Amino acid sequence: MSNRPLLPTVVVCAVCLIGLSSPADAASIRWNDIAGGPFDDASNWFPTAIPVAGDDVFFRLGSRVYTVELRRVEASQSVRVGNRDRVTIDLGSYKYTLTSGLNVIQNASLTLKNGTFNGGISADLSGGSLTIDANRATFGGVVNVGNTGGASLTVQNPGNLSGNALFVATGSTAVASFDGAGSQGSMTRDIIVGGGARGTLNVSGGALVRANDRVIIADGSGGLNSAASVKDAGST
Repeated sequence: MSNRPLLPTVVVCAVCLIGLSSPADAASIRWNDIAGGPFDDASNWFPTAIPVAGDDVFFRLGSRVYTVELRRVEASQSVRVGNRDRVTIDLGSYKYTLTSGLNVIQNASLTLKNGTFNGGISADLSGGSLTIDANRATFGGVVNVGNTGGASLTVQNPGNLSGNALFVATGSTAVASFDGAGSQGSMTRDIIVGGGARGTLNVSGGALVRANDRVIIADGSGGLNSAASVKDAGST
């Protein structure tokens, strides 16, 4: 497939499978409870303090699986998940706001469940995975899936992801999947799949993916099933 833009405004939808920098460690607060628990319980953090808007938050206990629950609106500067942790943040009916961005690295995974997540400037998935599950996640800049180390992004049940641009496999193999009726991806500029490594964009079950500027499937390294419907966003 050509690497030229498909349309000035593009919608990708289907009913079947179609193939950052890190925040600085300025003032860090680390999750400290392997059993999970409420975000607003100071005893769950080291040092013993509930993160606030200027703090960098880390989840990296080491191959642990746990759920962190929001019981109110929360804010921090950044979130980094690493060291093979499998973390679920259940936002309930609340909103979690970052001012800098999100990093998921070191074979870790993060599931954002329910509620609303304002991810700040960007998301970098380098050797990690992000699942947006019945959650609305927004980033002001680029969502980069697969900068290094392989990565995956899943939007489901239904989930909603919006940002400036979505890059899949800029430096290593990566997959971005949007599944189920009501699940959406909406970028104000570009969606670029492949280029640096093998990248795949899957859109299934009635999900919808839209780019207001360009969708580029790189020759030889990007995958988008030809059965997908590609049309101008203004058409019916």
